[in-house]
Amino acid sequence: MPSPFRGKKNLAVTLKDIADRSGVSMKTVSRVLNNEPNVSDDTRSRVEEAATHLGYRPNLAAKGLASSRSFLIAMLYDDVSTSYVLNLMDGATQACRKAGYHLLVEPVSNAELSDAVAVARLLRRLNVDGLILTPPLCDNLVLLDSLTKLGMTAIRLSPFDAQGDHPVIKIDNYGASVEVTQHLMALGHERIGFIKGIPGHSATHFRYQGYRDALAQAGVRYNPDLVVEGDFTWRTGREGAAKLMSRTPSPTAIFASNDDMAAGVLSWMGQYGRRAPSDIAVVGFDDTSLSRLVYPALTTVGQDVAGMGHLAAQLIIDGETSPQEHRFAHELIVRESTDSAPT
Repeated sequence: MPSPFRGKKNLAVTLKDIADRSGVSMKTVSRVLNNEPNVSDDTRSRVEEAATHLGYRPNLAAKGLASSRSFLIAMLYDDVSTSYVLNLMDGATQACRKAGYHLLVEPVSNAELSDAVAVARLLRRLNVDGLILTPPLCDNLVLLDSLTKLGMTAIRLSPFDAQGDHPVIKIDNYGASVEVTQHLMALGHERIGFIKGIPGHSATHFRYQGYRDALAQAGVRYNPDLVVEGDFTWRTGREGAAKLMSRTPSPTAIFASNDDMAAGVLSWMGQYGRRAPSDIAVVGFDDTSLSRLVYPALTTVGQDVAGMGHLAAQLIIDGETSPQEHRFAHELIVRESTDSAPT
């Protein structure tokens, strides 16, 4: 199948080129590209397909700006932990403000970006200097391929595979999960429940795999009944705790894939008269502010999410587009939810 971006060089494409290809007036093309109303679905579709085929990208200089930069950076996310997104925003915003940039934060459904036309429509609407892509958007091959062909900068946060054309920022989710599981086993726990995160999310995969491998390395039999699905939300933490504690025998410890779900576990325990760590030890992941506000304070894995957001924005500002991997350190933080005294 020929590439939908084959044609003139991106910045050379004009409204007239799109009008000629789609068989409509330049005024109609402008209305479609500016997402104005009163355009038929058929006409809108033809114009968008023509723009995508030609690789159209708005030329800011042609609009009379002194620079071809928009001084805008977009961070795209699809239904991930609110705490995670807020921390990324905090770090990225700090970098933007220092450099005179602005950060746009856009919720985007990964499923909607399944074809090049949908991706091109999104990129034309945003019109930014670069994108910060959170999971699972950072693994969307259609989106990544489109960005490469358009020559747009993108920073991928915690993808499955660090290979590709764009810089990557990540931590060792797998190794951190191994450390958490080993910590619980060192306290004498073998029946360790695990609550997964969003399916298709790289952190979900690597944290679950680290849990399984740590059990295997210690000679502890993996029990699928002690693993339940979640989606990184407080609600699924509560639901996961209820499911796990209905098992026979029930777990003596629960490892939730993030702090929001771990807080949900503690909430369920409080409602039903269970205490951590005397009845059930509980561990989260991310060291968000929530991990220190709940009672008892959560044992968790610390990662500098704000620092990752800051670096992602700075790479775009500095024009650093080489596909390098930037790995941040993590830290197992032991608090009262697994230990009788904080450390």
